[in-house]
Amino acid sequence: MKKITILAAVGMLWFSYQKIHSSISNEPMVELFDIETPEQRSLYNFYRTAEMFIKSQEALVLKPYKCPGGEWTIGWGHVLTKQERKMYKRGITVEMADELFNEDFERFIQQTQERFPELDDHKQIMITSAIAFNLGHGFANERLGDAIKKGRNIKNYLLKYKFAKGRVLKGLKKRREEELKLWNLSDDEYLASADYYANIVEQKIKQAYRRR
Repeated sequence: MKKITILAAVGMLWFSYQKIHSSISNEPMVELFDIETPEQRSLYNFYRTAEMFIKSQEALVLKPYKCPGGEWTIGWGHVLTKQERKMYKRGITVEMADELFNEDFERFIQQTQERFPELDDHKQIMITSAIAFNLGHGFANERLGDAIKKGRNIKNYLLKYKFAKGRVLKGLKKRREEELKLWNLSDDEYLASADYYANIVEQKIKQAYRRR
Protein backbone atom coordinates (compact mmCIF):
# COMPACT_ATOMS: atom_id res chain seq x y z
CA MET A 1 0.00 0.00 0.00
CA LYS A 2 2.84 2.41 0.85
CA LYS A 3 4.40 1.88 -2.58
CA ILE A 4 1.13 2.66 -4.31
CA THR A 5 0.44 5.81 -2.30
CA ILE A 6 3.95 7.20 -2.75
CA LEU A 7 3.84 6.67 -6.49
CA ALA A 8 0.40 8.27 -6.59
CA ALA A 9 1.92 11.33 -4.95
CA VAL A 10 4.30 11.66 -7.88
CA GLY A 11 1.35 12.80 -9.97
CA MET A 12 1.11 15.84 -7.72
CA LEU A 13 4.23 17.18 -9.46
CA TRP A 14 2.05 19.24 -11.72
CA PHE A 15 0.59 21.20 -8.82
CA SER A 16 3.98 22.69 -8.00
CA TYR A 17 4.79 23.06 -11.69
CA GLN A 18 1.64 25.14 -12.26
CA LYS A 19 2.35 27.20 -9.15
CA ILE A 20 5.85 28.17 -10.25
CA HIS A 21 4.95 28.87 -13.86
CA SER A 22 1.83 30.85 -13.04
CA SER A 23 3.86 33.13 -10.78
CA ILE A 24 6.08 33.91 -13.75
CA SER A 25 3.58 34.14 -16.57
CA ASN A 26 0.72 35.74 -14.55
CA GLU A 27 -1.61 33.11 -15.96
CA PRO A 28 -4.29 31.73 -13.62
CA MET A 29 -3.13 28.67 -11.71
CA VAL A 30 -5.08 25.49 -12.32
CA GLU A 31 -4.66 22.67 -9.84
CA LEU A 32 -4.67 19.61 -12.05
CA PHE A 33 -4.80 17.22 -9.12
CA ASP A 34 -6.89 17.56 -5.96
CA ILE A 35 -5.15 16.80 -2.68
CA GLU A 36 -8.07 15.55 -0.66
CA THR A 37 -6.64 13.95 2.49
CA PRO A 38 -3.94 14.85 5.04
CA GLU A 39 -1.99 11.75 3.95
CA GLN A 40 -2.01 12.87 0.31
CA ARG A 41 -0.87 16.33 1.35
CA SER A 42 1.93 14.88 3.47
CA LEU A 43 3.14 12.60 0.67
CA TYR A 44 2.99 15.43 -1.82
CA ASN A 45 5.05 17.69 0.46
CA PHE A 46 7.76 15.06 0.84
CA TYR A 47 7.82 14.65 -2.92
CA ARG A 48 7.86 18.40 -3.60
CA THR A 49 10.86 18.94 -1.33
CA ALA A 50 12.87 16.31 -3.19
CA GLU A 51 11.70 17.72 -6.53
CA MET A 52 12.79 21.24 -5.64
CA PHE A 53 16.11 20.01 -4.24
CA ILE A 54 16.98 18.06 -7.39
CA LYS A 55 16.03 20.94 -9.68
CA SER A 56 18.05 23.37 -7.57
CA GLN A 57 21.11 21.17 -8.18
CA GLU A 58 20.54 20.63 -11.89
CA ALA A 59 21.06 23.13 -14.66
CA LEU A 60 17.92 23.85 -16.68
CA VAL A 61 19.23 23.62 -20.24
CA LEU A 62 16.75 23.53 -23.10
CA LYS A 63 19.16 22.29 -25.77
CA PRO A 64 21.21 19.06 -25.75
CA TYR A 65 24.58 19.30 -24.02
CA LYS A 66 27.19 16.97 -22.56
CA CYS A 67 27.19 16.81 -18.77
CA PRO A 68 30.47 16.51 -16.78
CA GLY A 69 30.04 12.74 -16.85
CA GLY A 70 30.02 12.78 -20.66
CA GLU A 71 26.31 12.00 -21.13
CA TRP A 72 24.13 13.88 -23.60
CA THR A 73 21.60 15.67 -21.42
CA ILE A 74 18.69 18.12 -21.62
CA GLY A 75 16.19 19.84 -19.34
CA TRP A 76 16.55 19.10 -15.63
CA GLY A 77 19.35 16.55 -16.03
CA HIS A 78 17.48 14.17 -18.34
CA VAL A 79 19.91 11.79 -20.02
CA LEU A 80 19.02 11.49 -23.68
CA THR A 81 18.60 8.25 -25.55
CA LYS A 82 19.81 8.08 -29.16
CA GLN A 83 16.25 8.50 -30.35
CA GLU A 84 15.69 11.50 -28.10
CA ARG A 85 18.87 13.16 -29.34
CA LYS A 86 17.25 13.24 -32.77
CA MET A 87 13.83 14.26 -31.42
CA TYR A 88 15.14 17.12 -29.30
CA LYS A 89 18.12 18.28 -31.36
CA ARG A 90 16.48 21.69 -31.78
CA GLY A 91 15.69 21.98 -28.09
CA ILE A 92 12.67 21.74 -25.80
CA THR A 93 10.43 24.04 -23.78
CA VAL A 94 10.43 24.43 -20.01
CA GLU A 95 7.15 22.55 -19.96
CA MET A 96 8.71 19.62 -21.79
CA ALA A 97 11.66 19.68 -19.40
CA ASP A 98 9.23 19.30 -16.50
CA GLU A 99 7.46 16.43 -18.24
CA LEU A 100 10.77 14.61 -18.67
CA PHE A 101 11.65 15.26 -15.04
CA ASN A 102 8.31 13.88 -13.89
CA GLU A 103 8.85 10.67 -15.85
CA ASP A 104 12.44 10.30 -14.65
CA PHE A 105 11.81 10.90 -10.96
CA GLU A 106 8.75 8.66 -10.89
CA ARG A 107 10.93 5.88 -12.28
CA PHE A 108 13.67 6.51 -9.71
CA ILE A 109 11.17 6.44 -6.83
CA GLN A 110 9.77 3.13 -8.05
CA GLN A 111 13.26 1.67 -8.39
CA THR A 112 14.21 2.90 -4.92
CA GLN A 113 11.26 1.07 -3.40
CA GLU A 114 12.19 -2.07 -5.31
CA ARG A 115 15.87 -1.96 -4.35
CA PHE A 116 15.37 -0.72 -0.79
CA PRO A 117 12.26 -2.53 0.50
CA GLU A 118 13.57 -1.96 4.04
CA LEU A 119 12.83 1.76 3.78
CA ASP A 120 9.45 2.78 5.18
CA ASP A 121 10.30 6.41 5.85
CA HIS A 122 8.94 8.87 3.27
CA LYS A 123 11.83 11.29 3.66
CA GLN A 124 14.49 8.61 3.24
CA ILE A 125 12.73 7.15 0.20
CA MET A 126 12.65 10.56 -1.45
CA ILE A 127 16.27 11.45 -0.62
CA THR A 128 17.51 8.04 -1.75
CA SER A 129 15.63 8.61 -5.01
CA ALA A 130 17.16 12.08 -5.30
CA ILE A 131 20.64 10.59 -4.86
CA ALA A 132 19.84 7.99 -7.52
CA PHE A 133 18.64 10.73 -9.88
CA ASN A 134 22.25 11.87 -10.03
CA LEU A 135 24.16 8.61 -9.49
CA GLY A 136 21.84 5.92 -10.76
CA HIS A 137 20.98 3.01 -8.44
CA GLY A 138 24.36 1.27 -8.74
CA PHE A 139 25.16 2.31 -5.17
CA ALA A 140 22.39 -0.01 -3.91
CA ASN A 141 24.90 -2.87 -4.05
CA GLU A 142 27.77 -0.85 -2.61
CA ARG A 143 28.62 0.31 0.90
CA LEU A 144 26.33 3.31 0.67
CA GLY A 145 23.40 1.09 -0.24
CA ASP A 146 24.24 -1.31 2.58
CA ALA A 147 24.34 1.56 5.08
CA ILE A 148 20.96 2.83 3.90
CA LYS A 149 19.41 -0.63 4.14
CA LYS A 150 20.78 -1.23 7.64
CA GLY A 151 20.04 2.24 9.01
CA ARG A 152 23.69 3.13 9.56
CA ASN A 153 25.42 6.49 9.27
CA ILE A 154 25.78 7.18 5.53
CA LYS A 155 28.14 10.18 5.75
CA ASN A 156 31.48 8.55 4.90
CA TYR A 157 29.98 6.50 2.08
CA LEU A 158 27.85 9.23 0.48
CA LEU A 159 30.58 11.86 0.43
CA LYS A 160 32.82 9.58 -1.66
CA TYR A 161 30.58 10.09 -4.69
CA LYS A 162 32.14 13.41 -5.71
CA PHE A 163 34.32 12.28 -8.60
CA ALA A 164 33.85 12.45 -12.36
CA LYS A 165 36.50 10.98 -14.62
CA GLY A 166 38.86 10.62 -11.67
CA ARG A 167 38.71 14.16 -10.33
CA VAL A 168 36.69 15.88 -7.63
CA LEU A 169 34.00 18.19 -8.96
CA LYS A 170 32.93 21.05 -6.71
CA GLY A 171 29.34 20.71 -7.87
CA LEU A 172 29.20 17.02 -6.95
CA LYS A 173 30.88 17.65 -3.60
CA LYS A 174 28.34 20.34 -2.76
CA ARG A 175 25.46 18.16 -3.92
CA ARG A 176 26.55 15.26 -1.70
CA GLU A 177 26.84 17.64 1.25
CA GLU A 178 23.32 18.95 0.61
CA GLU A 179 21.94 15.40 0.35
CA LEU A 180 23.59 14.49 3.65
CA LYS A 181 22.16 17.59 5.30
CA LEU A 182 18.64 16.70 4.13
CA TRP A 183 19.09 13.10 5.27
CA ASN A 184 19.93 14.23 8.81
CA LEU A 185 17.11 16.78 9.13
CA SER A 186 13.92 16.06 11.02
CA ASP A 187 10.82 15.63 8.87
CA ASP A 188 9.65 19.15 9.71
CA GLU A 189 13.04 20.67 8.91
CA TYR A 190 13.20 18.72 5.65
CA LEU A 191 9.78 19.93 4.55
CA ALA A 192 10.59 23.50 5.54
CA SER A 193 13.60 23.49 3.21
CA ALA A 194 11.35 23.16 0.12
CA ASP A 195 10.74 26.89 -0.18
CA TYR A 196 14.46 27.64 -0.06
CA TYR A 197 15.10 25.29 -2.99
CA ALA A 198 11.95 26.47 -4.79
CA ASN A 199 13.31 30.03 -4.88
CA ILE A 200 16.44 28.77 -6.63
CA VAL A 201 14.31 26.81 -9.09
CA GLU A 202 12.13 29.82 -9.84
CA GLN A 203 15.19 31.86 -10.78
CA LYS A 204 16.39 29.09 -13.10
CA ILE A 205 13.01 28.99 -14.82
CA LYS A 206 12.99 32.75 -15.29
CA GLN A 207 16.45 32.59 -16.81
CA ALA A 208 15.36 29.79 -19.13
CA TYR A 209 12.37 31.87 -20.31
CA ARG A 210 14.67 34.83 -21.00
CA ARG A 211 17.09 32.69 -23.01
CA ARG A 212 14.58 31.00 -25.31
